[in-house]
Amino acid sequence: MSAAVEEQTATLAEVTRMVDGLKNMAALLQEQVGKFNTGSSRGNSRQNMEIFKNAHVKWVERVETMLQGGTAIARKDLVTHTDCAFGKWYLVRGKVDFGHLSEFKAIDSPHARLHELAREAVEAMEQGDRVTAERSLKEMRRASEKVVSGLDRLSSGSDLRAAA
Repeated sequence: MSAAVEEQTATLAEVTRMVDGLKNMAALLQEQVGKFNTGSSRGNSRQNMEIFKNAHVKWVERVETMLQGGTAIARKDLVTHTDCAFGKWYLVRGKVDFGHLSEFKAIDSPHARLHELAREAVEAMEQGDRVTAERSLKEMRRASEKVVSGLDRLSSGSDLRAAA
């Protein structure tokens, strides 16, 4: 009986690792797909914002998973706020369509901070400093909420304002 429980526990742990890996792959795939939408027309701006909101939520979840003993995040995945799919859209198409809006401008700072905090969390985990990693994650959640709420405000007014 004990051996069977141990075997099932080991199998469950392996399945959990596989699920974490699949979640990470899905987040990376979503980010890659988002790169194709960075130059889209105004008509797709709302759709792009939804994609970017989801990507940011998934990124925070990925850091959370790492802190819970899941898959480590590689340094190559720690891009700057100007190199992620959202950052590229923000600096090009978003700026053209919405650069005149205060709601749009307000997203830049928390977005940059989110990327800084992700790097801090990963580096802290690499050094075995869980306290710093958790503190960075907590701040990262707040920055992500600001990005997401900013995109919500922008999206809710985009139909009227994009043409302005």
